[in-house]
Amino acid sequence: MQRSFYHEIGHHILERLPRRSWTRLRCRGASGRASPISIRARNNPLEYFCETFAAYRFEDSLADIDPVGYHMIEAILRIAWNR
Repeated sequence: MQRSFYHEIGHHILERLPRRSWTRLRCRGASGRASPISIRARNNPLEYFCETFAAYRFEDSLADIDPVGYHMIEAILRIAWNR
């Protein structure tokens, strides 16, 4: 249940981001270097962010499994907190 909650917080964060951040997000998810954490994350860049955001909180090995996603979350959180 907590993981689902964090996934939904990810959607809220996305709603608050500037549009240019979404473009970067799409590029990272489609880069071919990302290793999406779930099937859902493979098909949609917004779900990629939300699934990776939840994994960032609950998966200690995210940086090893999907370094692209890990760094994406770090970058997006910096943008979100600096607004």
